[in-house]
Amino acid sequence: MANSYKPASGATATLAVGVPVQPSVLLPDNTHTIVVYNSAMVAAYMGWAQDAAAFLLDIAAGTAIYLPAGTAMTLAINSISGRSFTPGDELWFDISAGAGTLYITYVNGISI
Repeated sequence: MANSYKPASGATATLAVGVPVQPSVLLPDNTHTIVVYNSAMVAAYMGWAQDAAAFLLDIAAGTAIYLPAGTAMTLAINSISGRSFTPGDELWFDISAGAGTLYITYVNGISI
């Protein structure tokens, strides 16, 4: 995705169990930190994968990031030039049961 010219921006992920989704706003290139709040009454998962099927395999393998119900997580990821993700990986979310919403804040570097 392109750069965001805001110091911080928001997104959501509306979840239903077993249906991985990407955030409503994709990760800007200049985001260096992600804050995710799980407002659901059940645990959620997040992680990077090539597609939804690959992310479901990560959940099954226990390698996805686990977000307990009602908690927030801050994750430093560096801006795009310093990231070491596998090329083509995107940010994905899913929920352990039922449905819920995650609230995502991207903290962006503004000296581009």
